Amino acid sequence: MNHGDVFLLSLTSKRAFRMLKSSNRREIVKITCSNKDDITFQVEMEENKSQVIVVCKENKNEEAERNNEKVQMNGKVFEICRMENMTFILYYEEFEKYEITEAIFERVNTIFGRNKPFVLISFDDQFLPKFHGITETRISMCWSVKASRLEEYFEAVAVQDLVEMKFWRVKIKKESKFFHAKVLEIQDSSDLGLEILLHFKGREAYLLYSLQNEDSNVINFLKRWKCKEAFQDLEILELLGFEAESFDRIEQETNVKRFPNQVNLPITILKNSFGRYNTDPTRISTYIVRSDGIVAFIVINNEMFLFHVQKFTEKQMIESGYSMG
Repeated sequence: MNHGDVFLLSLTSKRAFRMLKSSNRREIVKITCSNKDDITFQVEMEENKSQVIVVCKENKNEEAERNNEKVQMNGKVFEICRMENMTFILYYEEFEKYEITEAIFERVNTIFGRNKPFVLISFDDQFLPKFHGITETRISMCWSVKASRLEEYFEAVAVQDLVEMKFWRVKIKKESKFFHAKVLEIQDSSDLGLEILLHFKGREAYLLYSLQNEDSNVINFLKRWKCKEAFQDLEILELLGFEAESFDRIEQETNVKRFPNQVNLPITILKNSFGRYNTDPTRISTYIVRSDGIVAFIVINNEMFLFHVQKFTEKQMIESGYSMG
């Protein structure tokens, strides 16, 4: 019995639904809902395996007309068809799109989603269902996205464990819960790059080609971190595609320090290369110190700005003979 069968079984009776709801399916790593082509719910398992639970389509074809059956969910009747590839297709009318998506989300999350991440994958700003159980959001859009839709979405869902965004330009209000996401991964958005350097309150941010006026913005970011004005939860910031105009200016205005020549330099690697940058280990020669003594390692070159906060103070690092890190 695959996961689609389990989903269909849950629709047969209240008893079956209760039984399935109480089970803990340990093989599932996360659940995704995507609107690429059709709305598809699937489970992701270990070893990069995945399995479709159900696909939602607006238009029926001839095969569906021949092989469909009626199912009931949340008091409404829908048509569902099992295709030759063993995928279940559930058909809906356009006006039912949000309602059916919400109903499936709640049922799938109840059956399969106990303590599992639920990922929304959206390819247009018309598909941002405001379900509180969503824990990760991946958005890939062109330039037409409306900031108001994003702000409404992030206000409605829980603070996200991960937000990935690609290929779009938009400015989001600094009060938005978007900036509270634990991890942000942003590609090709110069507008959002600066906003993140100003307002981010999460743990990790990875930006690709996402900054303008690099030197001044990085200097402002480092100064605010040093005096504990902002970014107190930040652990990692990586700007790829960074092009500094003057390394000396950044170091002088923020009091960046260099490791002594005689010590073994610590090593770091890119946490997220976006598949475009070399991930070989990099020697760290500079660091910066916060007002409470905490150290952050820094890499600045013609391709990137890396900022990795450590869990020790400069005093502890020096007393260890610079062997920490």
